[in-house]
Amino acid sequence: MIRKLKERGFTLIELMIVVAIIGILAAVAIPAFMEYMKKSKSSEASLNLNKIGKNLKTEFQTSSSFVTTNGAMLPDATGTCCNKGGGTIPKDKCPVAAAPGFQDGAGWQDLEFQVGEPSQYNYSYVGGALAATAYAVGDLDCNSVQSTWTLLATPMIAGSGATTSYAGANAQLIPPPKGTY
Repeated sequence: MIRKLKERGFTLIELMIVVAIIGILAAVAIPAFMEYMKKSKSSEASLNLNKIGKNLKTEFQTSSSFVTTNGAMLPDATGTCCNKGGGTIPKDKCPVAAAPGFQDGAGWQDLEFQVGEPSQYNYSYVGGALAATAYAVGDLDCNSVQSTWTLLATPMIAGSGATTSYAGANAQLIPPPKGTY
């Protein structure tokens, strides 16, 4: 007597259920992944603005004044780096500012700041003796919605009245609203 083995496999219903589960997982995971990607790209702005903040604190410690010379928006004065790359530079990044660029003496040299590699943000600086503001403006997903990181530098005041003196400087980093990277 020959036994015939019954072939086993997956039914169409079982396969459709698996495909539906994978579809649901993808619908949840892909937007979250894209959000994490944008968030990771925004770290450039916070790192560079913190560098500017440290330089401003050092300047205030030595001269009791912030750098007063303004720095123009660089590396791209249009305010967006979308579709600016080419060749070996990704299309969503601005190439390094060409000379004179950050070396133009218009605030950047006084701040000892430059961006030496392609960037996703443009930087500007508005200085005053007792207050300074630096900005990082970028459009990370090229949807025409720009995100702006702001660094506010102010002196820390010690004492009161006629004996007011400065006890250093404070630099506060303000990120863009949640979801606008």
